Amino acid sequence: MKRINILLVLVLVVQAGLILFLSFRGTHGVHADNTRALVSFSPAQVQAIEIGDGTEKLRLTRSGENWILPDHFQAPADRERIDALLDRLAASRMGWPVATTGDTARRFKVAKDDYKRKLTLFSTGNTPLVTLYIGSSPGYSKSYVRPAGQAEIVTLNIGLYDLPVDADAWVAPDLLRMNRKTISSITFPGFTLEQSEKGFVLAGENPERLDRNAVDSLVDSVLSPRISGVLGREEKPDFHLTPPLLTYTLKDEEGSEQTCRLGMLDSDKGYALSCSGQPLIGRLDKWSGQPIAEASREKLLKKEDRDKDQASAPPVPVSDRSSGS
Repeated sequence: MKRINILLVLVLVVQAGLILFLSFRGTHGVHADNTRALVSFSPAQVQAIEIGDGTEKLRLTRSGENWILPDHFQAPADRERIDALLDRLAASRMGWPVATTGDTARRFKVAKDDYKRKLTLFSTGNTPLVTLYIGSSPGYSKSYVRPAGQAEIVTLNIGLYDLPVDADAWVAPDLLRMNRKTISSITFPGFTLEQSEKGFVLAGENPERLDRNAVDSLVDSVLSPRISGVLGREEKPDFHLTPPLLTYTLKDEEGSEQTCRLGMLDSDKGYALSCSGQPLIGRLDKWSGQPIAEASREKLLKKEDRDKDQASAPPVPVSDRSSGS
């Protein structure tokens, strides 16, 4: 009986030793090398990026210090977003693989012909530098990833939303942005906002009557429009820019003027914005374009002053109201 107990103890010791050995090997061996780069490249080497989902494909191309969307009206791309993506990939490490056999690639959606995203980085001469297959997600903001030519599948802190194939998602958000400090006035139908030491004020109006938040909000909407995409370089009938819904003029400190036209897109899909001096026509979502479209002098006044003005305004004759004039 004692001999059996001794044998059982020896078996347990051997099993424990084997577990510790495998654990140490897994932590310090090649499969869990946290110092090994996921992919080896320098962001400065990358001249083009291609993102595909198996159906659609998007291409981003370096242009000097900036990036453009060559197949989307040559629109400027979001440089900060692209640089952040490249820096993140260059700094990524292999870590512990979730799988190492080829037959698991399809299960994790990282196979050569079955993936959620295929990301390829190109150097000069359109030479491929890196290809990654990004697959299904094990959790929030994470994806299974497999470098091309390797069997190891790892988890990376990147989501599919970081790699959209919609070109508009990559358009530079400051495409139609103006320099607030250089603009001296903004003229709408019926009122003008002028730059002053206290910021923009309503021309011909006592600054004390102004709703400062309303003024600043309108100026921000006009000078920093949040475009959601690019409609093109040529005007089309469904942009409704001729005649426009609204026209407003910006004048800079040197006296140069820039005219912007706002049109409402069909099917309530937001607005088209075209400004002189900018060859691209931007698209504004409804929430972004509406403050510009509905701008009025009255909305820039404090509520109590608006109420006073309405109360003191002469009544509209019945004949005028019935005729709609």
